[in-house]
Amino acid sequence: MKIVHLPNTHWYQQSLIRALRETGVAVDPRDWGWGTYLPDALPGVLAAQPDVVHLHWPEAWCRQAVHGLFPRLVRRIRLLAAGRTGERERWLRETTGALEHIRSAGIRLVWTLHNLRPHGAAGEELAAADQLYRAVAERADGAIHHSRWGEAQAQAAYAFRPGCRHAVIPFGVFPDEAPADLTPAAARRDLDLPPAGLVLLTVGTIGPRKNLELLVDAVAGLPNSDCRLLVVGGGSPSELNPLAARGGPRVRFLGRLDQAGLSRTVRAADFLLYAPDPEQLTSGGPHTSETFLKPQLTTDTPYAREVLGDTALYFEPTVAGLQEALRQARRLIESAPEEYQARIARLAARRQTHGWPDVARAIAALYESLRTDLRP
Repeated sequence: MKIVHLPNTHWYQQSLIRALRETGVAVDPRDWGWGTYLPDALPGVLAAQPDVVHLHWPEAWCRQAVHGLFPRLVRRIRLLAAGRTGERERWLRETTGALEHIRSAGIRLVWTLHNLRPHGAAGEELAAADQLYRAVAERADGAIHHSRWGEAQAQAAYAFRPGCRHAVIPFGVFPDEAPADLTPAAARRDLDLPPAGLVLLTVGTIGPRKNLELLVDAVAGLPNSDCRLLVVGGGSPSELNPLAARGGPRVRFLGRLDQAGLSRTVRAADFLLYAPDPEQLTSGGPHTSETFLKPQLTTDTPYAREVLGDTALYFEPTVAGLQEALRQARRLIESAPEEYQARIARLAARRQTHGWPDVARAIAALYESLRTDLRP
């Protein structure tokens, strides 16, 4: 069985593809990066003769692979103008035609729904993406959801093709790559952090949907506190500079880190800290806790609750709500260390079934379930 992933250059796809190959699934080796226009890629997809085309992030097939300010502006102008010039209708028609062509060749379509709509999309861009998502749902032979809640949300939002096979398959987690002998105390020394006090860590691309203002204001505003917040992730200066000014000395921005660097940094933290958009189908935050076996403070979203269960401390999405949760976290570490360790043990149990080999086997089983009707 041979599979094409579109796109396939994101770290998520790369991790999944490595695991799929280890299970014996053949995956086309060519790069189909973010921004690959599906109609342009169609000849190569058909030449690969796959049994299944596995689709991720439909918006990735309809815009340029952009880097830098000028290409981003060009893309934004192009999409905003789409409703006035007919470009939106053209690329939607061409992309839908490409999907139909793939299916008419006897190739089945599997779609992983990472989100209901593109992050940050608005106006004409959102309208265009919504039409595209609907078109994919209407042609999908299989749909992968990262939670039961996410499956319900997706099925309520889109009319999937009759007979589409839905599967709830968790998001994969990575092993911790830090040296086993790196203690929390040593990690704090490496980062020039005080040996005592509550250390929090939040990880991910810095942007409006992460609600970082709430996290920064709560930590910076705690009276007489030795609490520290570490922020790992890239972002534009227009987003970073105001946050840094608000956070003061209690908040430190570490920029982007590779997996090993992140692993070392996590060792210094007591809790991971997130306040995700409650409408996100998938959030990486809960899986970061699973990866590093670090309990989490988070707002009570359906996705976080399903993934983390009673391993997390949940807070109301207000400064006062988070500050109360921070006090509760400190009490947990100082007065109930056995409960803190019990939360870590429960995270470890959850992680056992969320590794990439397990995820790959479940996805391969979905591919296999479509084998009986792969060819007309």
